[in-house]
Amino acid sequence: MIFTSVIEKSVRKTSEIIALVGLSCLLIQAIMVVLDVLLSLILNSPIFGIEDINQLLITIILASFFPILLIDSKNITIDFLGQLLGTKIKVWLDVIGQLITLLLFILVVWQLAIFAIEVKNQHTLILQIPIAPFWWLTTGLMAFCIPAQLVVTTLKMYQAIHPHSGISATEETD
Repeated sequence: MIFTSVIEKSVRKTSEIIALVGLSCLLIQAIMVVLDVLLSLILNSPIFGIEDINQLLITIILASFFPILLIDSKNITIDFLGQLLGTKIKVWLDVIGQLITLLLFILVVWQLAIFAIEVKNQHTLILQIPIAPFWWLTTGLMAFCIPAQLVVTTLKMYQAIHPHSGISATEETD
């Protein structure tokens, strides 16, 4: 499991960096919105094209937080069935849930790639910025969810196969 631990640390560190970039974009977007409102109220002159910029940034911001949420297992789980059926079955239900999550992200990335191809000639309404590069970036960020989820799924499987190993799929490895 040392190899998996090295991969997990690498994916975790990359996920943290991606989330920090996403947080920075969110702060920039928030500052732009506040400035837009203030300029509209005070000078009756809003920032030209802010709607276009917000439209492009929002998908990137949202996609940047998914990898860290997955690697830290911060997604919502429903455990009542596993608690009723016992610990061994609960662990395997967790594995099935992680596999389904992995499959879901593979499907999402596939569909985002198709969408990014379809919008290759489209531009924003006001500033005429091409939107395809932003959708490709969003697709890439979402694609990074796949290795993040793969690490979590692998750790859950190992935990299910070796229940007394002491390895937790949600423990911090910093």
